Amino acid sequence: MTTDVSPLPPTGLTRVEAHGPLRGLRGLTAAELRRWFPWRALVFALLGSAWVVGFFLLWLGPISYFSGGPRLTLLLGNMFAVLGLLLLLAMIATAQGAMANELEDGTAAWVVAKPVGRPAFVLAKFLAAIPGVVVGAVLAPGVVARFVLVEAESRGDTEFLAEEVIGITAYGERQDEFTTLPGLGRYAGGLVLIAAILVFVVAVMILLGTVVRSRAAIFLTGFAVPGAMLVYGLLGQEAIVRLLPARAFDSFVQAILDEPAPVLWPVAVTFGWSVACVGAAMWWFSRKEL
Repeated sequence: MTTDVSPLPPTGLTRVEAHGPLRGLRGLTAAELRRWFPWRALVFALLGSAWVVGFFLLWLGPISYFSGGPRLTLLLGNMFAVLGLLLLLAMIATAQGAMANELEDGTAAWVVAKPVGRPAFVLAKFLAAIPGVVVGAVLAPGVVARFVLVEAESRGDTEFLAEEVIGITAYGERQDEFTTLPGLGRYAGGLVLIAAILVFVVAVMILLGTVVRSRAAIFLTGFAVPGAMLVYGLLGQEAIVRLLPARAFDSFVQAILDEPAPVLWPVAVTFGWSVACVGAAMWWFSRKEL
């Protein structure tokens, strides 16, 4: 008499082979999110908020003393210009090493040697940066800045020249027009536009870090791209501007001037370009020799 004995299942861990270019995306994104939160996001939040608070104290102190009254609007343009520049530089410095550091120290080769897809490695960095940008670089300092604007409004300092806000001669025909502080809805739209612009910068830096080896070239090109978009948004042909991230810059200026400023289309276009940049980075990294 014979008895058939079925083989017992293995008692140890069984390796599970994942398939597809995005295998391992969830784990990689979770790891990248831990890099952003809490410290990176906190640094961005503190950087932006500290500038706004410092500006607020300056307005209450020396500026108010020498001008004989609250003149917040004399510095509004400088406040947002410097704040935007600080956040832009910090974002470029942070995103600059997103791919370059990993490629230089061999971390990228070590990670993709595991059962993860190369495109997932790139996409995870982009996905994790989005909440970090929105919460740390935009929402936190944006809320603090709103309190400053509300305080200005409560003091009757609610009108200012367009020239005081942007200081760009291209808007010379509007330099003698008065406008008011943006309402809450328009202000929120401005924050969404800023977030879209910074996310686009991150996408550009990820692409550059995948293709270019020189850190200096990555930084300079990453800084030049949003600068070119800003200038072209103000001076370029409308038909072309509306198809570029430059439309988001132009719409943000309109929001500052309390003019009708579209948000949905500029954000969609800018995010589309961001996705295109990340897609190009994923394609290039998949074929790159590590």
